[in-house]
Amino acid sequence: RPTLIVHGTHDDVVSPSNAAQAARRLPGSTLRLIPNLGHAWSGGRPEGSFTAPGFPDITLEIAHFFARATGQSRWLPSLPFAARAS
Repeated sequence: RPTLIVHGTHDDVVSPSNAAQAARRLPGSTLRLIPNLGHAWSGGRPEGSFTAPGFPDITLEIAHFFARATGQSRWLPSLPFAARAS
């Protein structure tokens, strides 16, 4: 089953090491670390709570991840940045 783990490298609420540990324990998972992101939703609207608008739109990345995993990516717009596993 496709599994995407997303975590900010500067999260001071939940340690990024937890994400790395989860990725090691879930074979075939993809870990997406977002540099300099704290404990917030990457991207999002400025008026939202716990959002980080200056970062990649993680909602779009999640949609792309699962669309690729299910062979449905042709229906999605292209990503405005280089989405990559890290």
